[in-house]
Amino acid sequence: WYWNPYLDDAEDSNFINNTDVTATIKLDAVQISEYAMMKNGVSFDTDTKEYTGTEFWNDTYRPYIRMINFINDLSNLPATCNDANLCFDVSYISTQSKKVYAYLIDSGLKHESDTDGNGNAMPLYNLYIASEAPIFAPLDCSLIFANFESLEIINFNDNFNTSYTVDMTGMFGTVSSGGGAVSNFFSSRIILINYNEGGTITWNSFCRNKITNLDLSSFNTSNVTTIEGMFSGCRFLTSLDVSSFNTSKVTTMSHMFWECSSLISLDLSSFNTSNVTDMYSMFYNCSSLTSLDVSSFNTSNVTDMYSMFYKCSSLTSLDVSSFNTSKVTNMGYMFYYCSSLTNLDISSFNTTNVTDMSDMFCYCSSLTSLDLSSFNTSNVTSMRSMFYNCSSLTSLDLSSFNISKVTDMSYMFYGCSSFTTTINIMSTGVTSYSSMFSGAATSNGSKITVNYIADASSLVDNMIATKSSTSNVVKGSQI
Repeated sequence: WYWNPYLDDAEDSNFINNTDVTATIKLDAVQISEYAMMKNGVSFDTDTKEYTGTEFWNDTYRPYIRMINFINDLSNLPATCNDANLCFDVSYISTQSKKVYAYLIDSGLKHESDTDGNGNAMPLYNLYIASEAPIFAPLDCSLIFANFESLEIINFNDNFNTSYTVDMTGMFGTVSSGGGAVSNFFSSRIILINYNEGGTITWNSFCRNKITNLDLSSFNTSNVTTIEGMFSGCRFLTSLDVSSFNTSKVTTMSHMFWECSSLISLDLSSFNTSNVTDMYSMFYNCSSLTSLDVSSFNTSNVTDMYSMFYKCSSLTSLDVSSFNTSKVTNMGYMFYYCSSLTNLDISSFNTTNVTDMSDMFCYCSSLTSLDLSSFNTSNVTSMRSMFYNCSSLTSLDLSSFNISKVTDMSYMFYGCSSFTTTINIMSTGVTSYSSMFSGAATSNGSKITVNYIADASSLVDNMIATKSSTSNVVKGSQI
């Protein structure tokens, strides 16, 4: 009810608290009496580390599919749908009345390098997923479009209903097998990396799809609980609109945009992250991102932020000032190689439960200031390469650092050439400190003072011995 100033009070009052008001509502709807659900034909064996599938998902066809089209027209379906005709029944259950079929048509294009047994270039196919009824995605969509290394286009045509889907893990992503010194798991799927001394990471070779953009505007994600690794390895994606995503039930976003190295911007302002516990490697190597708004993120339940912004090297600003990090235990590599950031406000970070700060600011070479005065490091065990090559940092207050549980300080101040700071060594438990001060405090006016407890005197001598010949690193006073 809206007050009408042209009616007198008596007439006006007749409309207040009137319970006899009626309204007519018009609904525009489409009735779906029957629908067709498709299956997910992929699997990943965690024991053998093998990625397997049936029908078009197997390695016979998957590497050679360049386009996927969802259609509601069966007129081009082969008269006999069988393997010989490159046609497959991909219905969720064999008894459902409305079937979903998938068939391959030669696109006329050839694979750039793969050949058959006679030396002929392998053909590239267009895949059609068809039904006469609306097609519904399976409950588990994990890896469903993963490892299609020649895939360039997916046309959902508003005919891929995800309203029942709960798992989108690695949906458009990449899975690789092979050897490596460090294994990082997302769910039961594996990504392998090799770690080299001095903070460098060398990546194994991965298969990548060639998709440049995805229209996900019709996706209903209201029941999805995990979007872990959803776009992992989508290196060619230049734009991605996920503004319509409902993430209210999502608990893990780890690896979500992992290696999306061509994305320039992401609008995540609508993301509800209140139930998310894992943001591990979420934006890993999104090296072309020039803007990223995560200021609305609710991180109150997040426990893992390891390598969250790893190598977001084009970001010049990043607002994480509202992050609630009270439950976070791992901040290793969190801002690794964010080399264009000139400032970073993390003064409100609660680090009480953090155990790993290794490589946290490694290669943040444009940072000129950093306020860590509120950092609680009482549970931290590793500060390895924490400030590695932060060459523009001129001062840093580390007076509140508690290193009582720290065992690894290797490369901690490596290459911090303009540094002036004081650090207190209040423990003898540090066992690794190789190259701790190599290349540190080499610029005019820079200086690192190392204070110590009596029992740590010889340890400090050994730490200072790692400095370069021009480093101004001195033994301070006994505490």
